[in-house]
Amino acid sequence: MISHLLLMGLPAALTSNAHAENRAALSATTKERDMNLYRELVANERPTGHVAPVHYRNRQYWVNTRDLAAAGIPSSPWQHQLTASGDTDIALDDAKGIKVHYDSPAQQLRINVPVNSLPEQTLDLREKRPFYPPQSGLGMLVNYDIYVQKNQQTGSNTNAWSELRLFSPYGTLANTGIYRHNFSDNLSESQSGYIRYDTRWHYSDEVRILTYEAGDLVTRGLSWNNPVRIGGFQISKNFSVRPDIITYPLPQFSGSAAVPSTLDLYLDGNRAQSNQLNPGPFSVTTTPFVNGAGEAVVVTTDALGRQVSTTLPFYVTGELLKKGLTDYAASFGVLRQRYGIASFDYGKLAYSGSLRYGLTDALTVGSHVEGGKSLTVGGLGATVRLGMFGVANASYSASSGNRMSGRQMTGGYQYTNRHFNAAAQWVRYSPNWRDLSTIGIWQRPYQQSVQITAGIPIGHFGSLSGGIFSIKNNDGNTTRLTNLTWSITPGNFGTFYLSANKSSNDGDWSGFIQWILPFGKQNRDTISTTTTRNQQGDYSQRFDYSRTVPTDGGLGWNLGYSFDSSGPNYRQADLTWRNDRMQMRDGFYGPDNNNTTWGEMSGALVMMDKSVFATNMVQDSFVLVSTDGVPAIPVRYENNLIGTTDPDGHLMVPSVPGYYAAKYEIDPLNLPLDMQVPEVEKRVAVKSGNGYLMRFPVKQTLPVGIRLVDSQNKPLPAGSVARLASGKISPVGLDGFAWFDDADPENRVSVSLPDGKPCHTTFSVDRKKANGTISTVGPLECIKE
Repeated sequence: MISHLLLMGLPAALTSNAHAENRAALSATTKERDMNLYRELVANERPTGHVAPVHYRNRQYWVNTRDLAAAGIPSSPWQHQLTASGDTDIALDDAKGIKVHYDSPAQQLRINVPVNSLPEQTLDLREKRPFYPPQSGLGMLVNYDIYVQKNQQTGSNTNAWSELRLFSPYGTLANTGIYRHNFSDNLSESQSGYIRYDTRWHYSDEVRILTYEAGDLVTRGLSWNNPVRIGGFQISKNFSVRPDIITYPLPQFSGSAAVPSTLDLYLDGNRAQSNQLNPGPFSVTTTPFVNGAGEAVVVTTDALGRQVSTTLPFYVTGELLKKGLTDYAASFGVLRQRYGIASFDYGKLAYSGSLRYGLTDALTVGSHVEGGKSLTVGGLGATVRLGMFGVANASYSASSGNRMSGRQMTGGYQYTNRHFNAAAQWVRYSPNWRDLSTIGIWQRPYQQSVQITAGIPIGHFGSLSGGIFSIKNNDGNTTRLTNLTWSITPGNFGTFYLSANKSSNDGDWSGFIQWILPFGKQNRDTISTTTTRNQQGDYSQRFDYSRTVPTDGGLGWNLGYSFDSSGPNYRQADLTWRNDRMQMRDGFYGPDNNNTTWGEMSGALVMMDKSVFATNMVQDSFVLVSTDGVPAIPVRYENNLIGTTDPDGHLMVPSVPGYYAAKYEIDPLNLPLDMQVPEVEKRVAVKSGNGYLMRFPVKQTLPVGIRLVDSQNKPLPAGSVARLASGKISPVGLDGFAWFDDADPENRVSVSLPDGKPCHTTFSVDRKKANGTISTVGPLECIKE
């Protein structure tokens, strides 16, 4: 038995030895004489797929530099052999650190070069955000919010806020204001009448990333400036119109791979990306889903499963601009005064300009100028990333005018990671500091402010946060407020809050304890209880029960009652009802001896597509879905069913964020068989403040199946081709049947028979009798020509 097994294994052993001898003989033969071969070049174990002529002479392998370049192998290790033209044959063995191996069975020439000599690979693993050019329509809308209240002591009054908005591809023109009317003699006449808030035109150029504004506007500045209202013009860089552009610096990780490998990138323990690597140095750029400090782990794995792991810290912040990126704003006009009190009160001329520039990925610098008659302000600032230790900012500004000069200084620091966050901000003004926001004011109400905040999660015990806020007044006195807050969410038992405050003006503590518990279907119902202590040591208890309005409309309410040890009890109740056309609210509030009842109605009227639509208030943009007059078609917005088209084939989507590319779908499954929908899904972005008419064409057709026979009433042979006068074609199937998805009421059919001879016939279809079904006509005699 043993001898039999040995004999069975003998052929395999002999074959293996023969192969080894052949390889050795071939290798020896190759080294003894010159040869010209065509072999695939393999670079650091990476097959290149490039077959090149290889010359073996003088015991060396020679390859042309053109072939090395085609295979992705740099010629820098053989620099001493290169000619001026760069096109020459080089001896691969004649270079430091180069290993060459001829693999005869695989017909490959394996070349290993130092890793640092290979070209660097740049892997861009950033989240790809496609750009959808924002759409705009032509129309008008009116937002309204009417509020009526009656107080037991002060009487009744009405406030009616409105916004008139005209929009087109050339921009948006909007006017806002409020009408007030008092029904009580206790209030002055100045509190009645119409007050205009803003009239503004704006247009955004998404290609140049610019926004143009004219009319009543708020100046755009830097974090250490104070915006003001003016009537005038403004041009500014506006990155919000391009959500696909990332403005802050992204972390970059680098390393090297000696052989082809798989790269896995982990960010804060979560696998973010996986990619294939060629041999050589590499750098990886990615979009981390964290803000602040984080940790990246780069793992490379070769074909044998060997792994190399590298841990790299990083810090990401939106306070910086990428290197070379510029952000700016410039405005000119007249200062708006007594906003909300007077409709057309404008003052002195004013100008403002701001600039930010990403000098490096770690340093962003900025400058600001503003002024007017007898006032000039200028300042410089910078934001710098302190390695992995957070972000710091500082600025210095000077003002002069009316024989006075002043200065403003700011400084700040911010650090965030998964386990801790802290921030500090300091602002100081000199007594004579002035800017556009202080025109008409003798001096600022304070000289210095300091804010210090910090927060830390404590695992199963919730999170803890606190802050110190200090203001130094012009009289030299300092007001300081200290706050501590603890919160915890113990499973399904809601959320607990504990907050304590202490002011330097009063040595006692104040604070509150609150418990919030959501329950019910989709957690629409919430109960909460709150106990509060003020600085005088008085306590109050408040109980609330509320139900939110369903997203598709319906009823919601809020009930509350407060017991106060130092005064009358307080109570409130309100009811909200919303449908797809408006929202109405009603309720009352106040202490036992002074109740106020109120009512509110809000919504919008939209004029578009030659129709008027009532809908809920449009805060930003909207989309009007049209199905060309076909009613009762379900419409989905971001995969959520939001309603069906009305009898005229329209559905309003009033809450659409500007420049967000949302997905809209219609469901044609319930349509009759004679309806065709060429497109059921669209992804569209809409300009801010604009509206867009989104058409889903729905075409009514006349589907029909016809049965064709010859003069002997036999079905036309299968393979014949039937053609309508309209150009529609259908092959003739078994039993002489042909199918057309859209025929005319009167039709002429031409048929090409398999023998090449033609015939023709006519038929009619009654659309009313079809009634959305597939009509069947025949048999029809096809008359040969």
